[in-house]
Amino acid sequence: MPELPEVEVHARNMRRWLERKRIARYEFVDPRLEAEAHYGLWETAVPGREVLAVRREAKYLLLDLEGGHTLVAHLRMTGRFVHVGYAAGEVPKHVRLVLHLETGEQVRFEDRRRFGRIWLAPTAALDSVSELAVLGPDALDSPTSAERLRELTARSGRSIKTLLMDQRLIGGLGNICAIEILYRAGIAPETPASSLSDEQVERIAQITPGYLEWAIDIQSRRELIYIGEKGAENVFTIYRRAGTPCPQCGDVIVRTVVAGRGTYHCPGCQS
Repeated sequence: MPELPEVEVHARNMRRWLERKRIARYEFVDPRLEAEAHYGLWETAVPGREVLAVRREAKYLLLDLEGGHTLVAHLRMTGRFVHVGYAAGEVPKHVRLVLHLETGEQVRFEDRRRFGRIWLAPTAALDSVSELAVLGPDALDSPTSAERLRELTARSGRSIKTLLMDQRLIGGLGNICAIEILYRAGIAPETPASSLSDEQVERIAQITPGYLEWAIDIQSRRELIYIGEKGAENVFTIYRRAGTPCPQCGDVIVRTVVAGRGTYHCPGCQS
């Protein structure tokens, strides 16, 4: 599933593709997406409207349109936006929505597993959109301080990995982010959050923004293909590297399951 770094890469790309350009028309290729998209608003809110800004909140993409509406997108497992210049011919398989720009370009929403969501909401009322209203502070734009993280961990009965992935507490972190951050912090993912020392909490808080910037940068250097898809490159340090040597100590990376999610850690470096 795309997490904060992957969604941020999409946001930066879409700013280049869409900001200050007008959407001439839209085309729902997938009737299921159309049915879920609050379609009744689209005819008046989208055609001829300029894209004023592209933003990201946690794992959500927001396209603010002229006229007071925002297109909200959640990529879920396999959703992605792609840019096509002056396209002709049939729309490829897995495309669910096409935004046709007045320039002749297209921005397409592809989604092989069809779990992604796109809908419209009034820009002024975004704070009341249930999916957005419950989000905690963004892990990149509003990094969680050591003091706040200490408060969160002190009253938690969960593992630190599970806590980091709770979108109500910290927006944007997912399974991969939590695994990689805890590896860099030298903390085992199943460690009870309430048992962490102040020094461990401080390490997590300090490491998180830097890790996110690294993950965004390294995934911006080539076409973004999600792990598990054909042609994907695993750029991560220990994620999906069970049985290989730890790059720091040489111990073997181990795969376990924490709160139902596949988890990777180094027994030598993380305690």
